[in-house]
Amino acid sequence: MYSLMFTGISTLYPTNSCRVEVTIRKQEGVLEKVIDTVSFTIPKPYDGITEALDWECRKFLNQNGYPDITYSTEPPEGVLPEQTSPEPI
Repeated sequence: MYSLMFTGISTLYPTNSCRVEVTIRKQEGVLEKVIDTVSFTIPKPYDGITEALDWECRKFLNQNGYPDITYSTEPPEGVLPEQTSPEPI
């Protein structure tokens, strides 16, 4: 089983996004192994570590090189909707 430990989070207000740094850990019997530490941007303005942000990070990691990290198909309460860019004038 994989777990995420958030080691950094910052909201980037000009772009309404969130920059996170997480350490990916895997439980192997009685040991917990550090797999990787990664940083990436979620294009939504989360301002704290929540179940919703954990879900977003698991989804992002699953789709970007960590297929063994799973997430539920149904997002938890508090997941922000996808952002749309304003139409050009």
